[in-house]
Amino acid sequence: SDLRGRLVMIARFRIASIRIKCATVLAIAAVTSVALIQPGFTSPAGAQARAAASTGSASAEQSQAQLLLEQTRPQKQVPFNPADFDKFSGYYQRQPGLPTFFHIYRDGNRYYSRITGQMPVEIFPESPSEFFATVVAAQVSFDVGPGGQVTGLVLHQGGLLMSWRRVSAAAFEGANMKLQQRIKNNVPSPGTEAALRHQIETLERGAPDYAAMGQGLAEATRQQLPKINALFKNLGAFKSLKFSKVLPNGADFYLATFEHGELGCTIMPLSPDGKVTGDFF
Repeated sequence: SDLRGRLVMIARFRIASIRIKCATVLAIAAVTSVALIQPGFTSPAGAQARAAASTGSASAEQSQAQLLLEQTRPQKQVPFNPADFDKFSGYYQRQPGLPTFFHIYRDGNRYYSRITGQMPVEIFPESPSEFFATVVAAQVSFDVGPGGQVTGLVLHQGGLLMSWRRVSAAAFEGANMKLQQRIKNNVPSPGTEAALRHQIETLERGAPDYAAMGQGLAEATRQQLPKINALFKNLGAFKSLKFSKVLPNGADFYLATFEHGELGCTIMPLSPDGKVTGDFF
């Protein structure tokens, strides 16, 4: 739905139209995007999910289902002093080097979150450091140290726990300036064309190059490989790849041509170590 589309997704492939899942993405966007982002696990529940992911996709799916059940439970708003929200206000980055930020702010006694490339989403207090959205089943919890310093936040959505690190306004402004310039000039992020071409060619052969992916994307690919194989089998031989535009969230959109049709492909900027952290077909 349109409302679900406002929240971010994360990790990678879910067939949608002719595409695949991602958690980028609150993940407020809907599997967006920011599945565009390699999911990070925190807290005891997150640690269990990570451990399960290493023992098999079935266990990982069970852990994700448990988290999803917790995240979709009824939420109750509690009294909250607006001034207490100010310590949370600011910018949080999903991963160093990527242009995806969480902006947390308030307008009087109303509280908002906004992920790069998306519309603001109002959030409501359920505890002194935990908030929830109503347009989608998602919650935001803040990491508060012993001295009261807020160091990050965790986005709870889609059965995933996604960590964002607090950064300065200057860090956001610098990254956003570069992004807006790239959008204006319609210039793809360095390396995305070659990386996406490699992804397509290896997926087409049924032999994904997991070493070229971030951990979250690799795990999502393993879980959904049968669907991915079916998708590329139906498309036929890969012919060409053409850059189209830079999207508002910093992802690059390409059009891939195959023997039996065309496929829209979205890829996030590569991580600092050159890995693909999120892509969508």
